[in-house]
Amino acid sequence: MSKTPKNHGKFWTPPENAQLRQLSREKTPTRVVGLKLGHTKASVRSQAHEQDVSLKPTNHSPYNRQKRYRARSERDFSLGDVHSVRDLLGLS
Repeated sequence: MSKTPKNHGKFWTPPENAQLRQLSREKTPTRVVGLKLGHTKASVRSQAHEQDVSLKPTNHSPYNRQKRYRARSERDFSLGDVHSVRDLLGLS
């Protein structure tokens, strides 16, 4: 049998609601929010719904991971002596 959270069966307090809003803005996973606030995942989801707080993450890479792009130079976009598609395909 699993251990019950410290706030099991207790009402949510205004500071907990404020922290719920803050953690949801930071895109914290629901289970982690529950652990920090001492409530179950289901309780967090229910309270978020009552407070009109979205727990859905945006489509961003987690942990600030972003694709690294190399600097591009003019030659990356240059076609040299090619002036048309015919030149490019060697049809002229």
